[in-house]
Amino acid sequence: MHQSKVEEILREALQGEVSIPVKPDKPTKVVKEEKPLPTDTPIEKPETPKVEEVTNPKIDLQIEAEKFINKEAEKEKQREHRFIQEYIKKVAEARNFKAVLEEPINNGAGKVDVSLHRDELKIACEISVTNTMEYEVQNIQKCLTANYTLVFMISNDLKHLNAIRALAVREIDQSFHNRLYFVSKDEFVNQLDLLLSQKSQPTETRAKGYRVKLNYNGSQDSLGQQRALKDIIASSIRRNEKDV
Repeated sequence: MHQSKVEEILREALQGEVSIPVKPDKPTKVVKEEKPLPTDTPIEKPETPKVEEVTNPKIDLQIEAEKFINKEAEKEKQREHRFIQEYIKKVAEARNFKAVLEEPINNGAGKVDVSLHRDELKIACEISVTNTMEYEVQNIQKCLTANYTLVFMISNDLKHLNAIRALAVREIDQSFHNRLYFVSKDEFVNQLDLLLSQKSQPTETRAKGYRVKLNYNGSQDSLGQQRALKDIIASSIRRNEKDV
């Protein structure tokens, strides 16, 4: 540039008439300073959800053992009841009885463990394994109400059977006593055979020339039945000898 021109520009600048263009500065980039993490600050781990600890209740082994034993004993008694039912049915059918298990009676108000039918003979068989003697006496009464000819109470527990018999004698009218039998499973067969043999015999016989009326009173076993028959005959003979 010519020196005179430079001087002119300087003169105008001093007088404030000319402004010297100023090239704008480039914007400076501000860099955010990141503070380093202190080395002693622990790093937080994600929180693990808490799982509630489930503890099993304390089991009393003695109580559980008693429960198991009682349950198995009950099952065994039920099996015994069913076994005796099937046994009676088989024995009776071999003697031409019609045998019905759990036959409804009294318009459905009750059932008979085993009901036996042959001609006019109608026999109720009640089996006692677990029930109380009071319950069994009620069973006998329901069978009498249903007009069974005979009622057999059958149990292999002699003590229990005798207790039922004693209560039945007290609770049931005496007029029904000769229609009741209290026997074990094995004695039942002997009694049934004895009844069938009596059914085919005449109601009267003769002893030492005397006519004796036979009245079978439903004794608990065949030996007792025979003893009762002998006593009846002997009593009739003594009575007739006194009259001579």
